[in-house]
Amino acid sequence: VARLERIKAQLAHREYNKMVENVRSDSEFGEGSSLSVAADLRLMTRQITVLLNTVLTVIGAFIFGFMACKYLGLNLSAQMSVGLFAGMLVFFADLYFIVRQDALAESQPSKKTQ
Repeated sequence: VARLERIKAQLAHREYNKMVENVRSDSEFGEGSSLSVAADLRLMTRQITVLLNTVLTVIGAFIFGFMACKYLGLNLSAQMSVGLFAGMLVFFADLYFIVRQDALAESQPSKKTQ
């Protein structure tokens, strides 16, 4: 009976260790924690910049297509169609470059692993 309890405790301990193996301990938040916070802030700033750049570029492409048709004297439905087409074209081009940059960043080894 004691052996069975010991085996159950070992299995429970193993299962617990497996669940918490990716959780950072409090000791990792010591002196170097300000560096990780600064790196996280830089990453967040970069992501916000990419998002704003994409939104503004797509809006600009829509306005360009819309106004170009307006100056050509086309009706509102043609203006909307060309504006939406230009916006979608620019959106998918931006999306391609964002995904490509992300894939390149993942393929390069980070400084932490070296």
